[in-house]
Amino acid sequence: MTDRYSSKHIEAWRQEGAVVVPEFFKEEEIREIVTDFEEVFPGRKAEVEALNKKKKGEVGNKLPLQLSGKKMGKTTMEQFRNFENIPFDCSSALNLIAVHPSLIEFARSALRTDDVRLYQAQAWAKFTGEADFDQAFHCDFGNHTLTVPSKDECLNSITFIIYFTDVSEAHGPTHYVKRSDSKSFDGMKRFLKHREDLEHQKELRKFECSAAGPAGTLLAYGIDVFHRGTNLTEPLG
Repeated sequence: MTDRYSSKHIEAWRQEGAVVVPEFFKEEEIREIVTDFEEVFPGRKAEVEALNKKKKGEVGNKLPLQLSGKKMGKTTMEQFRNFENIPFDCSSALNLIAVHPSLIEFARSALRTDDVRLYQAQAWAKFTGEADFDQAFHCDFGNHTLTVPSKDECLNSITFIIYFTDVSEAHGPTHYVKRSDSKSFDGMKRFLKHREDLEHQKELRKFECSAAGPAGTLLAYGIDVFHRGTNLTEPLG
């Protein structure tokens, strides 16, 4: 282990499928990356008011379901307006952060193997008012891999989300559900049977945890873990 994370973080990931590590990266380590984001996404401006596409009387930005109708929060193309894949047209700071030695070591420890590979890396900038960023709970294996996740840890994958600015609840943090909580009501079986099951989404919402944290925070999660993006409501956020 290193001073960035502990064995408890690794064990939490193995047991629950997700763990938040505040300030995995220090401010001085990500300062250049913030500058890189300004180069990759130039001239982007946040709005004073959040964009909320839910109708009056429907559940607000913190909840994925619009319970007054048969609708639920969803993933839309406009949410990915400021989303780029590696390589990025900027310095090496942003281009190499995904293969930082400490991230590689975390992945090796979590997956119990030294043979780890990077299969994708993206930069995502979100601004208040550009989209309604609310999503329904989902699992990434639906479009990240050709098959369902392996039960063998060393044949599985781990996803890292890193915040390069402070992310409060008003800045649209990722919300996730611990593996033990989703198993308590057959979450995965219900999801595979009917992905737009509103009752299932309501059950998941009861257990959601927030990954909000200061700049440098790391969220590590498995592709079988339920999670969702939340809306940005901070004025000019």
